Amino acid sequence: MWAPDQRGYNLSDKLRGIRPYTIPVLAADVIGLLDAAGRAQAHLISHDWGAIVS
Repeated sequence: MWAPDQRGYNLSDKLRGIRPYTIPVLAADVIGLLDAAGRAQAHLISHDWGAIVS
């Protein structure tokens, strides 16, 4: 089980502008985590802004 921070939250990098925080970019971050873990699919449980991304 993972509990990653979205970019800009907690200890993750705070990027400038709004483009790095668009839904397609944030969703690509999640896909990147799945790819790095070698997973083709996963169950997502989310809340707040994470729910929008998932």
